[in-house]
Amino acid sequence: MLWSMRLRPPASNPAYSMEKQILIDSRPDLVVTKWCGLKQTALLARDERAAQRFPEHFLRTARSFDTMLSTEEDKKTALTAGISEDEWLELGSGGILAGLWILCERLHAGMRVNLKDIPLRQETIELANYFDRNPYEMNALGCLLIAAADGGRLARVMQQNGIEARVIGCLQSGRRRELINGEEIRYLDMPRQTLREMGLWNGKERMPQQK
Repeated sequence: MLWSMRLRPPASNPAYSMEKQILIDSRPDLVVTKWCGLKQTALLARDERAAQRFPEHFLRTARSFDTMLSTEEDKKTALTAGISEDEWLELGSGGILAGLWILCERLHAGMRVNLKDIPLRQETIELANYFDRNPYEMNALGCLLIAAADGGRLARVMQQNGIEARVIGCLQSGRRRELINGEEIRYLDMPRQTLREMGLWNGKERMPQQK
């Protein structure tokens, strides 16, 4: 399974539609647990070409990221902090960028995210550079992407329970999906390949609606 997707209430439910709009209008924070790209980093560290560039202790650390791929404790902590299962998305193939697109599409929302706030391990950055990968598109299994009214509080609760967590931005009304990188603002592209693998895209510009 590439993803675990919540946020699938029936579109015909008017109470949910109203609640969802109130949620988006309040510009909830977007919180990510752990570090993005852990799964792909562990895989790249096992590639024999990596041994030609990086010392063994570096690769050993990167390979150990396989031990951080469970999100069970993340979910338990989120629930105790008052987050419902409908407010998180387990990341996977396509990385954090695919996750942001899917979450926004399900909620018919926009977003504003600072790329520099997205948590990455140094091992992920260096292996991504060496293999010419985009770290934000690397498999992010092990991370939860959460919409929370008070993301700072949720991040602190996670950290108190030994789970790395960080606010990376917020949802916003409309369809503007903005990625901030210093002075530059660009817009999030549809992750076509990931959506095709999930059976959620058939070549049209919009994702098909869930039945």
